[in-house]
Amino acid sequence: MKNNIEGILLEYDSISNLNIAIDKISKNNYEDWEVYSPFPIHGIEKKMNLKPSKLPWIVFFFALIGAILGIFLILWSSVYELPLNIGGKPLFSIPAFFPVVFEIVILFSAISCVFGLFFLCNLPCYNLNLFNYESFNRVTDDRFFIFLKTSIKNDNFEEFKKISENTKALKILYIES
Repeated sequence: MKNNIEGILLEYDSISNLNIAIDKISKNNYEDWEVYSPFPIHGIEKKMNLKPSKLPWIVFFFALIGAILGIFLILWSSVYELPLNIGGKPLFSIPAFFPVVFEIVILFSAISCVFGLFFLCNLPCYNLNLFNYESFNRVTDDRFFIFLKTSIKNDNFEEFKKISENTKALKILYIES
């Protein structure tokens, strides 16, 4: 049975029971688990000991690429390709070209944010085994779920069962892979 199990799904009816379960699971230093809720829960990322997101670094990197590309585009077009001396002004004037560079930075930031979020969240995910279970449909209505993945790092299945039975869960489902 252990080889076919992808994880354990725990169902809760209240946020207080969910918080108790999150505290118990966090104390055991599990790394591969998720919480599903019908609404955002403030401070849950601290309770789950989640690492900070890499998304701001991805957006910053692509914004920097956008700024460099924008400056290069303006420099190439106004200084090398078509230099026009209008009223004795310099060919490359930063105040005049700042709006163009700013818009390119915003464009690259927005696009990298969308695609970076898709990449970091492993989207699109067309079929998740949790969707095959009828009780999981209530996650968008009034139920809270914790999914403990049985991975290589957390391979002690009996420990999973022991913790899941001590968390006041309404249902304990074993998700098959």
